[in-house]
Amino acid sequence: MRVANMKKLLTLLLLSPLVFGIVGCVESISEREKSNDYLRDRDGITYEWDGKDYTKPFSGTRLGHYPCSVKVYPCFDNKLLAFRAKYKNGVKNGLTEMYCPYEWGCKLIYSLNFKDGLKDGLSEAYFVTTRPSTRLRVRANFKDGVLDGLREEYFDNGQLRVKANFKNGVLDGLREEYFDNGQLRVKANFKDGVQDGLREGYFDNGQLLSRGNFKDGKEDGFFDIYDENGQLDRRVNFKDGVPKFAELYEKNGELVAVESYEFDNVDGRFIKVK
Repeated sequence: MRVANMKKLLTLLLLSPLVFGIVGCVESISEREKSNDYLRDRDGITYEWDGKDYTKPFSGTRLGHYPCSVKVYPCFDNKLLAFRAKYKNGVKNGLTEMYCPYEWGCKLIYSLNFKDGLKDGLSEAYFVTTRPSTRLRVRANFKDGVLDGLREEYFDNGQLRVKANFKNGVLDGLREEYFDNGQLRVKANFKDGVQDGLREGYFDNGQLLSRGNFKDGKEDGFFDIYDENGQLDRRVNFKDGVPKFAELYEKNGELVAVESYEFDNVDGRFIKVK
């Protein structure tokens, strides 16, 4: 009778969402997996015991665990996984995963790819919450340790927050920001890390807020500014990032005033002079 009851209990546990929430967190250590306690880091290289000392560069899977003192449930034999990382010749090579403890076990918070000790390929970061689900926070591509290609950030509700392209570690190409309702907020172009080309801003209702051009990281030419109904409010003229004059418009589209600006050497501001 007691054996039958035990079988029922095990069946319930295996089907429980609690256990499914910690799949991949509780680790058994195989021959080429080494606990963090049996490895040593020195001058950027990870070494394992060679029988006499820590002099052999480690190749295999490195595992780190949270101690049972961490207040999470469950904790089996001190094997609640904190991180799992692939190594080759003493440096990270392959997938690295990092986990965060919470009340149901542990959750994946980082997934990173490495090549010869440097980030290379897809990397992902996840929101740290008490909910059992995992939600993406950042996704990015790396090459030789620097950002290269598309990088995306997300709101907690799953909506895209920022999308940008990188080349050799700096912004290059289109960068877009969004409101949490999914509407486009800012669209700008970059070249070698600085703004260059058209930039547009939007209200959260989708209406155009502003439009202008950048050259070598500075405003250049007319910047048009609109109200929430799409009506032109003013046009500001820039040269090398310096405002020269602004045209003000009524709601009917009529030009009503022109303001000129000059730099005030006393307080370091651009002031209206006309």
